Amino acid sequence: MASFYETSVPQTVGETSSAAPRQSIFLTLLLALLVPAILAYALVSGNETQVVALVLASLGGLVIIARPFWGLMLFIGLLYTRPEESIPALAGAHLLLIISLVTLVALVFQKLLRREPIVKTPLNGMIIGFGVAVVLSSFVSGTTSAAVQDIGRLVSLVLLILNLAASPERYRALVTAVLLFTGYLAAYSIYLYFTGGALVQNGTLLRSQATGIFSDPNDLAATIVAGLGLTLVRMRQASGLFARLLYLAAAGVMIAAILLTESRGGMIALLAVLGIFVFQSSRNKPLAVCLAVVMALGLLAFKSGHMTNFDSGEDSANSRFWFWSNGVEQLIHRPLLGVGYGGFPDVNDGMTAHNSFVLCFTETGLLGYFSWIGCLYYAFSKGGSAEDTETSDSRVNTRWDALGAQLALVGYLAASFWLSHTYSPILYVLLSLPVAQRLTSVPKDHLATLRKAEHRRDWLRIFLLSVGSVLFIYTLSMRMR
Repeated sequence: MASFYETSVPQTVGETSSAAPRQSIFLTLLLALLVPAILAYALVSGNETQVVALVLASLGGLVIIARPFWGLMLFIGLLYTRPEESIPALAGAHLLLIISLVTLVALVFQKLLRREPIVKTPLNGMIIGFGVAVVLSSFVSGTTSAAVQDIGRLVSLVLLILNLAASPERYRALVTAVLLFTGYLAAYSIYLYFTGGALVQNGTLLRSQATGIFSDPNDLAATIVAGLGLTLVRMRQASGLFARLLYLAAAGVMIAAILLTESRGGMIALLAVLGIFVFQSSRNKPLAVCLAVVMALGLLAFKSGHMTNFDSGEDSANSRFWFWSNGVEQLIHRPLLGVGYGGFPDVNDGMTAHNSFVLCFTETGLLGYFSWIGCLYYAFSKGGSAEDTETSDSRVNTRWDALGAQLALVGYLAASFWLSHTYSPILYVLLSLPVAQRLTSVPKDHLATLRKAEHRRDWLRIFLLSVGSVLFIYTLSMRMR
């Protein structure tokens, strides 16, 4: 059976040793050019702060060129900690864009030196197709500059993860980084909540928040739910009691942080993640279902009021359904490229869609929506299997790694059904993880080029999912508004 993936066999030490001297020579030449230039700038400007910043940036760039995977890890750290929004001196520095571009250049440089092709998966074509559709749609809304910058960062991020985290060790390191930074985000939001930094809504309702894009409690909850999915699976995989207790404590902090956001979408996502995890972890499926129901009822009873008010007649909920139906109507009028990147508020009285799917097909049309749904499709498709060549323990770990990656994405999508996360970098980290994990578990002899018949089958499924999801959202919005 042909697989979804084709990639190159990692070269051995003997094959790559000739690339190492060339890389060292190149870095030495860069240092020889940069150091005199920085010293000359220091003598002319006399600004010590700028000189120190320039030196650190230059050294950091060289480190990323030498080790592109470190650049990816730095990007993940900046994405979750948001220093640009919390440190005034860094405001407007575009650190994420710069780091992603430098890391991408470093990856290309490394591939050329080692004569390695890029990792090939159907996700490559879908994410690039989505990027092209976003840029084309921006001609309609006049936001081309912003579209190129934003979507370029997202496409780069996906390609970086697929190429730099395609080994078991690096994939595990990447997931560990996501867990650590999610734990930090959850703990920091709890700290702010109890030290007067909570968001006050309607005069009395306190909702936890963090900084930057996480200042919205709903966005914060969605991100932490995804990290919770990864944490639960790591707890299930841990062999020692101390490790399991450590992951259990981290999961407890994340659940507490989610509950303090008072996010209804976050509650739905939390119940979905916990329910799926309990069901997959138990051999007795009927018992697992009962346990999941009891757990859900307990959480709903513990959190009352805003977080558990799912009445469609409530103003906030009802307005969303009007936005969704409006989005479908806009799609009917502009089916190919939509209203353009960033154009939804212009056709919706200044309000966003409050639904990632609606925002996508309304702004980028069917062309962009097909590619976006394709990205999600390949994140959940199984692809090839390496089970025949693996030991029993290895198969179990592979299965749980796959579940963790997909569980994180399910949680984020469940929350994003009520939020505008179409262009959120967190989403693209999460949809890349299942594909990267699959690449780590499928050896070369299990990989083959995707046949044309399989291409047609997958594209038909993606088309049906695209049309079906639009019809489902429109039917739901018309019934509930």
